Amino acid sequence: MALTDDINTAAAAEELPERAPRKRVLKKGKILFDGGTRSYPVMIRNISETGARIQFTDPQPVPQEFDLQVELDNFRVPCRRVWDEGLLHGVEFTGAREQLGEEMTQALQPSDALRQEALRKTAAVQPVPDTPRSQPTHAHRPARPGFGRRGG
Repeated sequence: MALTDDINTAAAAEELPERAPRKRVLKKGKILFDGGTRSYPVMIRNISETGARIQFTDPQPVPQEFDLQVELDNFRVPCRRVWDEGLLHGVEFTGAREQLGEEMTQALQPSDALRQEALRKTAAVQPVPDTPRSQPTHAHRPARPGFGRRGG
């Protein structure tokens, strides 16, 4: 009986189309549906040219078809849900990737580029010299009886 199971499994594996190699990633994304009026945040766990594995943070009612937006790579692609196991879902891409606008690219610049931009802007501002403080920054309050002391 085990021999028959092995033969059936091998025959089924030969009939399956070869899946595109998946690249393991950890990227933020979101699914968009109802014409882009509704969305859920997701983490993309792996991705290929033909599909992806996405993970939700909370159980959500996921439609059969939606758009997947990959924030870091700045694209959106139509998808169809193929399988789901709790918070994990496998999706197949059903159309071409659509690159998002330039304004999105600027918002997703690498942190080093943003840091350099901030440093350049702050270099133009003259720093205020530190002055020694001779006066305390808060007024001294006298102790109230019964607070912080015994027998008062």
